[in-house]
Amino acid sequence: MMGKPAGGKIRWSWGLLASAVILGVALIIASWSNDRSAREAAQALHNGQARVFERAIFGALRNAEREESPDLQATADSLLIDYSTEGLRYIVLIGPDNKRAAAGISVAENDSIGVEELRYRLTTIGSRVRVALFRHPSGSNSADGRPPEQASPADATPAPREDDDHRRRDIRPAGVIFEFEPVAAMRLVERARGLMLFGMAAAIAMLAVAFVSWNMSRRYERALRHMEDQRRLSLLGEMSAVLAHEIRNPLASLKGHAQLLVEKLPPGGLELRKAETVVREATRLEALTSDLLDFVRLGPVKRAPADPTALVQTSIEEVDPDGFELQAGAAPESWLFDADRMRQVMVNLLRNARQSSPAEAPPPVVTLSASAGRLIIEVRDHGAGLPAGDEQHIFDPFFTTRATGTGLGLAVARRIVEHHGGKLSAANHPKGGAVFRVELPERS
Repeated sequence: MMGKPAGGKIRWSWGLLASAVILGVALIIASWSNDRSAREAAQALHNGQARVFERAIFGALRNAEREESPDLQATADSLLIDYSTEGLRYIVLIGPDNKRAAAGISVAENDSIGVEELRYRLTTIGSRVRVALFRHPSGSNSADGRPPEQASPADATPAPREDDDHRRRDIRPAGVIFEFEPVAAMRLVERARGLMLFGMAAAIAMLAVAFVSWNMSRRYERALRHMEDQRRLSLLGEMSAVLAHEIRNPLASLKGHAQLLVEKLPPGGLELRKAETVVREATRLEALTSDLLDFVRLGPVKRAPADPTALVQTSIEEVDPDGFELQAGAAPESWLFDADRMRQVMVNLLRNARQSSPAEAPPPVVTLSASAGRLIIEVRDHGAGLPAGDEQHIFDPFFTTRATGTGLGLAVARRIVEHHGGKLSAANHPKGGAVFRVELPERS
């Protein structure tokens, strides 16, 4: 009953994470697209504002030609004053004689451009837009160098008019250079950039919140699974304890009488073989009840300083004194653990390794070391290794891949190690066989 809410919770969390990723990516793309569109619009504003200044400059020049004493410098100063609020920061009027009338301060490193070098050119220098345009020497082109038929009436620079009494001086410049700050475009770009940064920050925050929620839901699911496992183990323990107690005494009586029959029956008969089968099965059931009681009666851990190497050597002598290779050169001299409980762990692991290794294979290897405040004991066999996907199931109660065995030895070993605050894991070795790894902290 507890697994269903967890499954629904994790499916919901995956959906939330996927939706957040999609929305976050969409928000980032939309913000980037808005910023790009704003920059393209800013370029159009640059061109439009440049045209406005061109018309204003040549309009002022036409007005100056009507004066008695036209002056390019005065015209440049007047233009800078009149249009400074609209962003004009620098202007140069280059006369027909290549003399320059400048007003304002330029941001360009080199402003010594002659008449013959001028072309219509719009460039961006820092925060300013710089426009350079020229008039064809014949006077037939418009202010920006375009043929007259392509120029608008406002762009054309009329020839100076003459009357009968006075010929006014032609002050039409051979070239004009001006710089302006694109105020409207800059505001547009800054606003778009701010929106893009805000959108990206919102997307990152959304993804972060979604990831945290997803991670919390995963932890919640693992906690629910752990609670369910503990509940099942508790029920299993209660049932196992009752069964073990109820079976143990009758089983001992059955085994004892069967052993008496084996001693009294004549050898080679059918009755003797049947009695031996009863003794053998009674012994197996007796081992099962002992494992069940060990699994259920796991009390508090009693830590005390002990020699890890001596622990492993004692366990090896109990299982097979000549059947293992011990590598304890990096083992610590002393560690805090419950020696009796850890001997039970090592005996289970060593028996499992001995049973997994073929007779012709090299002996299993037991390695002791210490790293980052943890005692590490590895038991490697030279068998077929763990079946794919069974790396965690092998620690489940009653799970076994052998025809014989209770399937409780590794489960008991893991519970003892976890009660020490440690970890028992299993994996396949790259060169073959399985490796069981015990990690014990010095203090839990």
